[in-house]
Amino acid sequence: MEIINKEEYKKIHKDYKTIIDGQHYILKLTENGTCLVPVIVK
Repeated sequence: MEIINKEEYKKIHKDYKTIIDGQHYILKLTENGTCLVPVIVK
């Protein structure tokens, strides 16, 4: 899991982030295409 700070999380547009069962996710380009990647917000 990636760790990002609150300021970086706020900069991401609302269409590219979500919360599922209390876990933060961001939409990110990976080797397999775009995926929802879990992140830790500190």
